[in-house]
Amino acid sequence: MSNNENRKEIFENLVHLSQISSINGIIHGDGQSLFLGETLKVVLGASLDEKHARLMHGYIQKFLNHIATLEGQMKVVDLLKEETSAN
Repeated sequence: MSNNENRKEIFENLVHLSQISSINGIIHGDGQSLFLGETLKVVLGASLDEKHARLMHGYIQKFLNHIATLEGQMKVVDLLKEETSAN
């Protein structure tokens, strides 16, 4: 199986999983499953366009930096430096 075929199969499986997760969340009132399914759909959609994927990557990196700051793994000063240099 070629790399492109592998990538396509993985993508299709992720689409199916996101749909199942979203449906499960709606049917059972499971907010975590719904969040996971809908988030996967957004990420998969962004991955189809390089500009969108780069933008999504930036948002995810900002989120991870904020989490690192909340958990004491990054100083607030460093977070602010990172955010001002990104703009």
